[in-house]
Amino acid sequence: LFGGPYITVEAHRYMDRFPFVKSFISEVDLHSALEQLNRISFSGNKTAAGIANAKHVQCSIGQTPEPDFSLLPLDLYRNNSKGNLILPYELTWGCTNRCSFCTHYLFHKVQEKPDSKFVKEITDLSKRYNTNCFEFCDSSLNNSTGFLEHFCDEICKSNLDIKWISMIRPDNLSKKLLKKMKLSGCVHLRFGVESF
Repeated sequence: LFGGPYITVEAHRYMDRFPFVKSFISEVDLHSALEQLNRISFSGNKTAAGIANAKHVQCSIGQTPEPDFSLLPLDLYRNNSKGNLILPYELTWGCTNRCSFCTHYLFHKVQEKPDSKFVKEITDLSKRYNTNCFEFCDSSLNNSTGFLEHFCDEICKSNLDIKWISMIRPDNLSKKLLKKMKLSGCVHLRFGVESF
């Protein structure tokens, strides 16, 4: 089952390249993916090939369930040099940029996870998987410097001892914000400069 923004934009291209894929979900929608998985897994329908255009239900990032990594081979998520488990996590959806190679801005307006949700989920995930390392998989964590500053403040206020990495834009950073990020556990940033 393949889905997401790139599949939606160029689904037929992927269907030709990956004939082993049973189903493609167009539109970014958790409900469509779950419906299609149920159709394939529980109905015994193993031939659900093609594009599924299930009814699109708007979902906000605040409504997403807490990530569950229990069925994944977690050793593949370990940092090779130190062996630390690094869990992927999303704090925001969407992007304010309009890069020619990317489709993220087409499907989600910029949304930020509420602080009560991210503090609880990061705390729970850290305890459940015995790690304090996270990779924030946002298109650009500093789409809103206000949100990023608030995130750092909440992590520090909650005494969460985490280490985190993320993708970020270089154009709206200040020394003050970078210091806050470091205090909240930031250890590595990936800068996207191809559109500047």
